[in-house]
Amino acid sequence: MKKYNQITIILALIMTFVTSCKNDLEKDGYIYDEVNDWYYKSGEEIDGQIINGEYYNFTLSNSDINKQFTVLDNHTRLVFVGNPSIVYTNFNIYVPSREENLYIELRDFNFVAPINTIALDCRDVYEDVFIFLSSNGTSSITGGAGSDGANGASYNSNSGSGNPRDGEDGYDAEDGYDAVNANSLYLLINNYSKLTLKGGQGGSGGIGGNGEGSKMSGIGQAGNGGHGGNGGAGGSGLHINNRIDIHNSGTINLIGGSGGNGGNGGSGGENTNTGTFDRADHAGNGGSGGNGGAGGYGVYFEDDVIEQKSSSNKVTITGGNGGNGGNGSNGGSSTKNELQSGAGGRAGNGGNGGHGGDGNIGFYNCIFDCRCKGGSGGNGGRGGKNGTCPNYTSYPGSDGSKGNSY
Repeated sequence: MKKYNQITIILALIMTFVTSCKNDLEKDGYIYDEVNDWYYKSGEEIDGQIINGEYYNFTLSNSDINKQFTVLDNHTRLVFVGNPSIVYTNFNIYVPSREENLYIELRDFNFVAPINTIALDCRDVYEDVFIFLSSNGTSSITGGAGSDGANGASYNSNSGSGNPRDGEDGYDAEDGYDAVNANSLYLLINNYSKLTLKGGQGGSGGIGGNGEGSKMSGIGQAGNGGHGGNGGAGGSGLHINNRIDIHNSGTINLIGGSGGNGGNGGSGGENTNTGTFDRADHAGNGGSGGNGGAGGYGVYFEDDVIEQKSSSNKVTITGGNGGNGGNGSNGGSSTKNELQSGAGGRAGNGGNGGHGGDGNIGFYNCIFDCRCKGGSGGNGGRGGKNGTCPNYTSYPGSDGSKGNSY
């Protein structure tokens, strides 16, 4: 009973604190937004004029926001105010189809989207409607990382009759997601301000499963290891589908996301069958490592973009780095003696490293006069070791090649 009373008192104190905080917000002029479950201020003065602006004050929030902000039809101007020392995570902005231009201002607001999510997603807005994106202070938008590929199933022992099973291949990873994806965008950076748009990192490929070993007499081949999954490509910092207009008096960095690493291969099954029969008796081969993902573009403009305008100062475009290839795994060993034809498993080959951001300057279809940097290629994975056998020598796996740098 005493413990129950303590819990009740604690809960009551928490509720009192939360209610007090809400009352303080309301006293300070904040309005509750039921759709997004936040408090904001409306009708603030900007440049000497009262406008229909809504201010979302994230200086009152924890770093892990864990929400998607959906822009309403009646929103015409949004201002996101952040703490410059905090990077807010698990937050993204979605703009549904609309018929009016939308103004979004970031004030020292740095955020990273959740996995498999575009950070500022304006793809559903009509092409003749502009999204105006501006930055005051130092702000950044980072696309969500691609999810990792699932691991392949392993089979680590021969449980009875039948041929031992091969390990399953690891699954390929998802590509990273864009920081900003829009049809028509007007990008405005004020004096002494800085905006960084960075694509999300590609996910890592899944690990190949281990092959099943061979124990029973009459079973000639142990299971092979599964191959590793491929890493995902990095997302783009800026992805435009129709038109763009940049007016920059500060600094803009457009960076492609890094490619994900390839998954390692699974090990080949061991062959511990010592029975005598007249057919080959082999251990399982090791799985090859997956390839690393390519680095993302700092800028990606679709082929049918009809207009590019830029008044640029200190715009830097950087391609993402390629991911590393996965390592090949070891072949299984055989215990057959020299009078029998057992063979150790071949080792798996290492995966190739991903290429750095494609297009030798990290962008696709962009004609802006900018500072440009290419991404570095990922390292190739190592080959596995060959399995041992009294009668045969198997070959080691080869290392993967390093991806191209640009």
